[in-house]
Amino acid sequence: MKILIVSQYFWPEHFRINDLAITLQQLGNEVSVLTGLPNYPKGHYYQGYSKTKNNDEKWQNISIYRCNMRPRGQGSLQLVRNYLSYAYQAIKKSKILEEQNFDLLYVFGVSPLTSALPAIYLKKKWKIPIILNVQDLWPEYVTAITGLKNSLCVCILDKLMRYIYRSCDKILISSKSYEQSIQRYLGTSSDKIMFWPQYATVEKVAKSKVLFDEMAFHIIFTGNIGEAQGLDIAIETADMLKDFHVQWHFIGTGRYMTKLVAMVKQRKLEKCVIFHGWIPETQVPQYLASADAALLILKDDDVFKMALPAKLQTYMACGVPIVGCVKGESKRILLEAEAGIVTDEISAAGLASVCKQFLTCPKERYDRLCKNALAYGKAHFDKQVLIEQLIKEMRVLKDEHI
Repeated sequence: MKILIVSQYFWPEHFRINDLAITLQQLGNEVSVLTGLPNYPKGHYYQGYSKTKNNDEKWQNISIYRCNMRPRGQGSLQLVRNYLSYAYQAIKKSKILEEQNFDLLYVFGVSPLTSALPAIYLKKKWKIPIILNVQDLWPEYVTAITGLKNSLCVCILDKLMRYIYRSCDKILISSKSYEQSIQRYLGTSSDKIMFWPQYATVEKVAKSKVLFDEMAFHIIFTGNIGEAQGLDIAIETADMLKDFHVQWHFIGTGRYMTKLVAMVKQRKLEKCVIFHGWIPETQVPQYLASADAALLILKDDDVFKMALPAKLQTYMACGVPIVGCVKGESKRILLEAEAGIVTDEISAAGLASVCKQFLTCPKERYDRLCKNALAYGKAHFDKQVLIEQLIKEMRVLKDEHI
């Protein structure tokens, strides 16, 4: 198949769509990507990229077509301009793709879901199907993060999402809890929606070297450091547990990083809270192998209760038990898997309580949590199985539109 991935973010930015594109290409498909100039998360263009040059390139035999969108910059207004800029500039850029005869469009649906608009434009122009992979549930995600309450803005956003969801031929959801929300935009019962969770892109490894102080209990967080993660709770908890020989490790970057670093300095927690920054994904399993527990926090909002974040699959694939504050779908999965100790009290006191349970956890129970995490991840989030499901759906859509 000849597949065009439409995604505002792509390599050298670090998103899971990179692995999917490589995998589809390796399985004999011809994959191209319509994306923007890399600028996530710091908000300025990566070195070597600019609006004044042709930024199209090849990577892993994948053709990448980059539109001249605005960078994220700083502040909400700049972010909105960034979102709208990609949608507009990607449509302009698509003119150079008209003779390529793609079979299918695949939209990587992290925020903003306005990134689906260029794909919808191309669907109508080229008469080919769209698969939308919903990672962030809109409009709920927008209102939760921004606190948007203006009735006119909410109404416009609502109509926009109705248009986007109804324009897609298949909607993949990363959490079963998303179905009811999306279904209300589709009207009558629809078979458009399919549960397709994110798969783990790493595997468990044996601890080959000592990365952390072996005298402490180590809690690790990997992934995007943003508002949705509620990581200020973790810093408050670190302060509460600073006499318990607990070290907190944060791997990743994001818009919320500056605030967390400031909190750590203000509370003088530099010895027990360590920011490692971004590290290559291939090194993540070794860091997880050196940790005693993996951290999962989601803010106390309805949209985050429905979410199933990708880091959960990463933690399970590496056999690391989870500690955290979560409600809804993530808590249901963790209880079903018996893969961690969590609370639905989204607070520093709640997190401190479950951390203390880990500190006093008998070895037999701890080993069982590790084993359960690994087994559940293999049973429910296996990459090969999920990729086979996706390709099957792609072929069905392609055949239906011939």
